[in-house]
Amino acid sequence: MPSPAGSAALALLRPRAAEEAVEGGQDEEGQQRRGHDAPDDDSIPSASGASCRRLLVLNDDEAVRSVMASILELLGHVAVVTASSAADFSAFDAARASGEPFDAVFVDLTLPGDLGGAAVAERLRERDPQVRVVVMSGYSTDPVLANAKELRFAGTLQKAFTVAMVQQTLAAW
Repeated sequence: MPSPAGSAALALLRPRAAEEAVEGGQDEEGQQRRGHDAPDDDSIPSASGASCRRLLVLNDDEAVRSVMASILELLGHVAVVTASSAADFSAFDAARASGEPFDAVFVDLTLPGDLGGAAVAERLRERDPQVRVVVMSGYSTDPVLANAKELRFAGTLQKAFTVAMVQQTLAAW
């Protein structure tokens, strides 16, 4: 796929089953909903051999949100992606209120013009002390990544990530 000078192009090829699993569209609160139409239990096996999980992804970059949602869908999970901390908190609270909380939240460490990922994680923990938060970053030298366990993150995901890296992160718990 050709791309203009100085930009990157990405092609993500997915099996037809993953394509058919995509619901697409937005809900009434503006969050993108994608993935399997999961039943009430967690018994759907995913491509990773684990059960289908409901996962929330916060990232300010549309391309990263799209790729992350596609990877999670490919692995057999349900992904809700948000572009701001306010939308993330809204989706998180709505899921808890509905009795179908997210199994984990992936949060970008750097969100220009918004709360940082560490602050988002703290506010999520105020809502649910047991929430699993995975921090994502393109900055490998950030002290948050180096001290993720001490800061109570369930994992880290270094950008640019691969399907295998996401699968490994999910398999850790």
